[in-house]
Amino acid sequence: MRIGFIGIGRMGQGMSARLVSGGHDLLVYNRTSGKTAAFEHAGAKVAPTINAVCADRELVISMVADDSALNDVTLGPGGVRDCLPKDAVYVAMGTHSAAAVQSVATALAEKRLAFVAAYAVRELRDAAARRLMAADEEGDDEE
Repeated sequence: MRIGFIGIGRMGQGMSARLVSGGHDLLVYNRTSGKTAAFEHAGAKVAPTINAVCADRELVISMVADDSALNDVTLGPGGVRDCLPKDAVYVAMGTHSAAAVQSVATALAEKRLAFVAAYAVRELRDAAARRLMAADEEGDDEE
């Protein structure tokens, strides 16, 4: 699968490493470019911009620190909203407020773009070990 990944922080590193080891065509982007070097050595490609990380991807995932970062990478100039291919899916992972997620959902729906909010719940070691949890619409935890 052709996957773009935005946010190579502590959680994003483990998640991205699993995607590379799974044989996916992974393209990574981080606002602080120094964090992407290890992924290039592991077989991922590094994108210089959000536009580049979205180009020709089937799935784009963001794992950013907070609501402000989510808004920047999604709704800011040159963000996911402007660059996501029409047939791709955008998954925003992390711990974000309901208001921030609703704002992103509304903006992407206006452009008829597919969006999934997936709250990642667990610890850093779980990201690398494939033991993350997500909550469904009713708030029930699922692995």
